[in-house]
Amino acid sequence: MNPIDISTASLDFGQDELMTDEQRAIVECDRDIVAVSAFAGTGKTSTLRAFAEARPSRRMLFLAFNRDIVQDARGKMPGNVKVATGHALAFQAIARGWRRDKLQRGPTPLALRDAGVVRTFEQARHVRAAINDWCISDAFEIEAWARGWYTEHAQELAAAGLDEQEFSDAVQRLWRRLVDPNEPLGTHDVYFKLWQLGRPRLDADVVMVDEAQDSNAALLDVLMRQSAQRVIVGDPHQRIYGFRGARDIMRGIERQLHLTHSFRFNGPIAAVVSALLEIFKGESKKVVGAAPWDSRLVVPSRKPGPGTVAWIYRTNAGVFGAAAEMRGARVNVNINDSALDDILDAFLVFDNRSADAKNQLMRRFSDFSQLRDYAEEGGDRELLTRCKIVETYRSDIPRLIKRIRRHRDPEAKVTITTAHRAKGLEWDNVVLGDDFPALMSGGVPAARPWAADEDVLPGEEANLWYVAATRARKSLVINSAIHDFIRWCRDCGALKNVLREAKKPSKI
Repeated sequence: MNPIDISTASLDFGQDELMTDEQRAIVECDRDIVAVSAFAGTGKTSTLRAFAEARPSRRMLFLAFNRDIVQDARGKMPGNVKVATGHALAFQAIARGWRRDKLQRGPTPLALRDAGVVRTFEQARHVRAAINDWCISDAFEIEAWARGWYTEHAQELAAAGLDEQEFSDAVQRLWRRLVDPNEPLGTHDVYFKLWQLGRPRLDADVVMVDEAQDSNAALLDVLMRQSAQRVIVGDPHQRIYGFRGARDIMRGIERQLHLTHSFRFNGPIAAVVSALLEIFKGESKKVVGAAPWDSRLVVPSRKPGPGTVAWIYRTNAGVFGAAAEMRGARVNVNINDSALDDILDAFLVFDNRSADAKNQLMRRFSDFSQLRDYAEEGGDRELLTRCKIVETYRSDIPRLIKRIRRHRDPEAKVTITTAHRAKGLEWDNVVLGDDFPALMSGGVPAARPWAADEDVLPGEEANLWYVAATRARKSLVINSAIHDFIRWCRDCGALKNVLREAKKPSKI
């Protein structure tokens, strides 16, 4: 193995290109598995670039979570690094010959019932959930896996009218349709699962994985079978795609290195973020604010400072509501066209014009109550959100959608977005929306050991708070929920030292 030379490795943090001790330890590490837990804004990509530059003779594969990260990394990584998503590798190996529309028709409850896979929407919901879990698992035998899944969910499945054999048969029937290249039903996770089942060998000396917290057991199985050195980087507190089946693959790796110095913001924001993670996630390490500029917290009644601004909401309903009230032309409303099409289709059902809907599924509903019942019975949260938007804005929906489509200016200084879509981005100023779940319950944090179990904030909701707050560089305009949490922190002796640090500039 060639010796590691970090003398030419560079880190790009503006004028200061000095490595921190944490970064140097990662670049110099030559373990078979290098696991790095990195807080937001701590220079993950720059550190990985330095890692690659220190090993110019090694063939490297950089696996990213989505295409945006791929595009960004391709412009930053040296020539010895190939950049791709895991799904892109799987597609090339498995799905190039599939019928063109296969990945456009997911296994909706209606499609499963019509295909004879199940008898009811409720059964379809369970079978679809099981297939989703199968696709992201590291299991290899679907029948045994389905029977194990039934054992874990026996009470719910029995209530839906499925015994173990019926459930196992339904899961296998659906799987056969999903993997058939000529059948219309399919998902991207299906060909990824087929790729994992084939035990692929990756053509690289080093495999680097970014955003590991958004990955799953299927990818971990692929990684663990490689003879290449593996560098796995992620932030467990940015795992916000659990509803899509994301799993933090770093959780099972004991020896981890850390990146704690955030070059995005300074003391006040770092202190509040540290308090959030300590109270709601049990995180023992502190986020160190290392930006060379001042950062500040702003109370809800004050305006953000100069520069770019993002209004970040928890839900699409929050974004849509803010967009409905917006004034001025230079605003970027960060909702994709397909989401707007779905909202408009839901409105057409509401307006008794379902025949005009783009989505074939929506044309099947004769009235809005049928649509809402279908969403509730199938547990479809996205569809329920669309229904809520339609019920709120009613006949104004078409006008508002046209207005939002006109305000899609990526160069605008003001952005309205959700926390999910804000992930990986940053702005000078961030304003937190008022639709995030409460942080306090009965005057204490909604976390153990303070609150009752039924009041505890779910971990992924705490992660959304963290993601939203860490998008800010210079000012964070807090909402009333986080204002109450900060006030509790100031009254709590155990956290006074954390908030005292907020008044000090941080240095490496």
